[in-house]
Amino acid sequence: MPPLPPGAAHSYTQAMHGCRTVIHTASPFVRSVRDPQRDLVDPAVRGTRNVLTTANEVTSVERVVITSSIAAMIGDARDVLRIPGRTVTEAAWNTTSSLTREPYSYSKTLAEREAWRIAQAQDRWRLVTVNPGLVIGPALNDDPTSESFTIAGQLASGRARLGAPRVALAVVDVHEAAYAHLAAAFLPDAQGRHLVVAESTDIVDLSRRLLPAYGSRSALPRRALPKALAVALGPAAGLDRGYLRRNVGYDLRCDTSKNRRDLGVRYRPAQQSIEDMFDQLVRSGPPLR
Repeated sequence: MPPLPPGAAHSYTQAMHGCRTVIHTASPFVRSVRDPQRDLVDPAVRGTRNVLTTANEVTSVERVVITSSIAAMIGDARDVLRIPGRTVTEAAWNTTSSLTREPYSYSKTLAEREAWRIAQAQDRWRLVTVNPGLVIGPALNDDPTSESFTIAGQLASGRARLGAPRVALAVVDVHEAAYAHLAAAFLPDAQGRHLVVAESTDIVDLSRRLLPAYGSRSALPRRALPKALAVALGPAAGLDRGYLRRNVGYDLRCDTSKNRRDLGVRYRPAQQSIEDMFDQLVRSGPPLR
């Protein structure tokens, strides 16, 4: 989001006037950009700052919910290795990402830190953040363009037919991600950060789950590439070699007890979610090869 044009701040204040709860969800989720500062960091940080400074001016606001990400908690596997028990919780912060190293994760980290800085400088409204893993499941529109569908499309494209790198993922269905936002907004005692993850898995495991339904008519990867080969072939699949060196072969564990207890989130199996998403991808896109 660029700097607010003349008169925009007044319009934002008018739009928020009378609201008790504000939910801010907008932030670019793309991995391939020309200018990480312009295309990722500035929209994420300025957008968050604009919403929260406006909330400071609107006396009716009592709570603000922000969509953050697990990316604000961990960047590379090195972040996980530093965590007690190697299990991600709400206490974790991403310390490894930068403008040149996973800039999307860096943008989410800076935006959430800015949100907490602004929230802690006042005492009238409460900030709650929802930190989902990779959101999977069906999209509302028939031509989905989210990064989640990009990953699914890459699996189906045949480019990884010889195998895929075993890179860990934390996933959550879009329905539970949405519910977590509503619970964070309206449950009286909701507060702090909430790691929203149904399962920890990896790219190869997700692909194997699709084989019973789609294996006979697609080129889904069926095995994990050895790390050295995955690193060597990474650029052909649009993956950075440095990222693969730092992340292939590590497991990921997440503790979601806080949101289960405080928000009442109940997760559906990731198997159902990935099948729903892949089915929509097949119906809306070109035939599988």
